[in-house]
Amino acid sequence: MALVQCGECGNKVSDKAVSCPQCGNPIAARSDIQETGAPLMTTQVTAKKFKLQKIKATLMTLGGLLCFAFQNPLIGIVGGFLFLGGLVWLFVTAMQVWWHHA
Repeated sequence: MALVQCGECGNKVSDKAVSCPQCGNPIAARSDIQETGAPLMTTQVTAKKFKLQKIKATLMTLGGLLCFAFQNPLIGIVGGFLFLGGLVWLFVTAMQVWWHHA
């Protein structure tokens, strides 16, 4: 393993590295990178998807709390299920974020 100099920032980088850890400049030739055949999904795209899920789950939880506050027992039961469903959805989304971004 040899150290090479990054052409962009001058930082010393391993010759096995794909890109410079300081500036992100590609180090390895494109032929060195193995193609998987699957489209690449960036962290930004997945983070946006999970943010939307968190917002929807939070709204569901808050809607359940509002319904639960009504005096009508039927609406209160529906609100309780909405509240619990929203909490489960928030937990599942948190686990998905951990799994994909850890």
